[in-house]
Amino acid sequence: MQNKNNKPEEQILVIFGATGDLSKRKLIPALYSLYVLDMLPEKFAILGAGRSGLDDDRFRDTMKEALQNFSKDDDKSHFSSFLNKIYYAQADPKK
Repeated sequence: MQNKNNKPEEQILVIFGATGDLSKRKLIPALYSLYVLDMLPEKFAILGAGRSGLDDDRFRDTMKEALQNFSKDDDKSHFSSFLNKIYYAQADPKK
C-alpha cells in the first residue's frame, strides 16, 4: 500500500552480498541519502545477507565506516537512526 506521497508505507530491502564493495561504496550511501531526503518509507528496514559470520552490531559498525568513507551527503546527523534500521543475516547458498 502507498501513502499520498507515492512512498510505500512499509518496506524491507534485502541486499545479498551485503558485506561486499558494492554495498559499502554505493548501495548503503545511496540509501542513506534517500533517508536524509525523507524519500524512504517511515517503516523500512535493510536486511543485509552474506556469508560472513557477523551479528547486527558488527554489520552496523561496518556500514557506519562505509558511510563515513563513501557518503557524499554532508548531513551526518542521521547516521544513528539510519543504522538502527539495518540488520544482518548470515546466508551461505552452499549449505
